[in-house]
Amino acid sequence: MRVGQEARVRVDAYPNRTFDGVVTEVGSSPIDRTAAQQQSEAIKFKVKIQIRNPPDTVKPGLSVQADILTGFRSQALVVPLQALVVRDVPRPAGGKAAPGAPRDEEGVYLVENGQARFQPLETGLMGELSVEVLKGVRGGETIVTGPFRALRSLKPGDAIEREKAKKPGEPPSAS
Repeated sequence: MRVGQEARVRVDAYPNRTFDGVVTEVGSSPIDRTAAQQQSEAIKFKVKIQIRNPPDTVKPGLSVQADILTGFRSQALVVPLQALVVRDVPRPAGGKAAPGAPRDEEGVYLVENGQARFQPLETGLMGELSVEVLKGVRGGETIVTGPFRALRSLKPGDAIEREKAKKPGEPPSAS
């Protein structure tokens, strides 16, 4: 994040409106956190955003939410975040990895002949629901999505059964 980046700002007092803004200041030190928060949260910095063309009636101290635009690519190949897996790199037969070798890798499970095959990816920009793929898939492949725990326990060669699409308004199956 840097000064000058664009932002989209939502002011609670002005529902259903979004304002353009620009980052004017980024804190140089992270916001203090408790030990419990350090385990589960990203590092946070105080950021100031100036709203461009604010309404005349805006007041200081109103609650706002902002999305800082860190990057954009049109026509990017993306996969849903629900498909992204970070797994330990398989070790060679000898049991020891080379010094400095990565310990984990990002990828997705592809479906080939009804079985899972792990495909490492090189990723780029990340959005709220998807991640850009720079290398690893071409597009059009069938990928496995699901809860993080289920994907984490999936192994190459495991059988994959395609879930039937639900009709709108149909209740979830009770299995």
